Amino acid sequence: SNEMKFFEKHELVEADNWWHCNNYYNIPVEDFMNLIKSSLKNDYTVCICGDISEPGFDNQTQVAIIPSFDIPASLIDDDTRQMRLSNGSTTDDHCVHIVGYFEKNGECWFLIKDSNGGAYDGACKGYRFFRQDFVKLKMMNIMIYKYAAKSILDKIIK
Repeated sequence: SNEMKFFEKHELVEADNWWHCNNYYNIPVEDFMNLIKSSLKNDYTVCICGDISEPGFDNQTQVAIIPSFDIPASLIDDDTRQMRLSNGSTTDDHCVHIVGYFEKNGECWFLIKDSNGGAYDGACKGYRFFRQDFVKLKMMNIMIYKYAAKSILDKIIK
């Protein structure tokens, strides 16, 4: 969220944070995405939480994208994320585990391990594919190994 200063600790204001933990760092979306990719490149997996109750989330194909009628991927930035968080159209309703990513036809795709029952409906039992635009716009927070976050933490902790 950019309602709170970047690179500072804040409370993540959402229902799953019922204990009001304020040990979350707010970072810009480009850093968020780079951190996810660099973690995966360095063999760390990423726990990610966000909104999967979206029109671009298809249980049959196990694919999640941002539909063209919503917003072009090139326009997703900190402000578009914040607007959806503030108006409640992005909520935290599920956490999954990113275990890999690949690029195909100029698009970045994340391989998601999901233990939710619906994840077993498609051909890739227990796995889904999230396109980068979906992660960038609809995922709210990540949890990673501290050494995977070193590049960001070095900016914050002096």
